[in-house]
Amino acid sequence: MLTRRKLWGALIGALVMASMMVAAQAAPERSGGREAGFSYAGKYSEEVKYLLSQDQCPAWSTGANDDGTPLSPPKFDLTDDNIMRDKYIAAATTKAWAAEAYARIGKSDQAEPIAKSMMVDLKSAADLCGHQPTVDNPDKSVTAYITCEWLKARNYDGVDG
Repeated sequence: MLTRRKLWGALIGALVMASMMVAAQAAPERSGGREAGFSYAGKYSEEVKYLLSQDQCPAWSTGANDDGTPLSPPKFDLTDDNIMRDKYIAAATTKAWAAEAYARIGKSDQAEPIAKSMMVDLKSAADLCGHQPTVDNPDKSVTAYITCEWLKARNYDGVDG
């Protein structure tokens, strides 16, 4: 089982890696976030699109380019008081953003391993759902919009975690 330190380390590592790669590339043709459409079409692309297209997902952008849009992952206001499921969903959403950012600069081969890591986080969140279709206290969860029912319906074959 992942410890909080490992989970946050993985999340920060994915952010740093994606930020460095995107910043080092030429400007992508697309800018902005969900309004620009989606580029990642590899394995788990449906999950990437779903996580990033939810109205409750924090605003995000995939990089600085001609229109001056800055590189900005979705930012979740999490504290130690948040439930662990929120932390897994936030990590998965950030990894979905990283996979999308790589795809937009033509690095789909680097996006797919991040998308698989996203699935590990989603599987961990699903494992915390038990037999319930929803979160126990949705008012205390910042990611309750991602339902347990949706999490459990994913195909986790080949996903370790």
